[in-house]
Amino acid sequence: MKKLFLFGEVDCEKIEGLMNEIINAKGLIELYISCIGGEAAVAFGLAIFLKNRGDVRTIAFGECYSAGAIVLMGGSERIAYTSSEIMFHKVKLELELGNAEELKKKVKSLELFSKKYVTFLEERTGKNARFLKNKLKEDWYLTPEEALKEGLVDKIIY
Repeated sequence: MKKLFLFGEVDCEKIEGLMNEIINAKGLIELYISCIGGEAAVAFGLAIFLKNRGDVRTIAFGECYSAGAIVLMGGSERIAYTSSEIMFHKVKLELELGNAEELKKKVKSLELFSKKYVTFLEERTGKNARFLKNKLKEDWYLTPEEALKEGLVDKIIY
């Protein structure tokens, strides 16, 4: 079993090193996550990669917010320490000022990404899209017990 760690923020540089470790690992991986957020698209890519690899336990260890929560959802088994807190929210995009056409393209891209994100959460939790969209309107903070009840984690470590 290989133990890996994702602490801080999710960004391309950090995930590149982590992906190399995952690719070269044999057997079960435990990925400990204490992450305050970061780049949603990078986190989503990693979550899909983990899901397709299989044999990965993702473990919320401390704060597991935003991009960290997305990564958590990629595990074949999702676990939360009792001391952890998990937070999901609507995908956000930082826009640079540009012309109207560029902004329209960014909005369309964000809408498509948001749809994929909700579909991924549906698949991972068994919750319906309406429920998830409603929850994601605001920051959705969950205790480990609430995350277990909602199907976001499979087990709690006390």
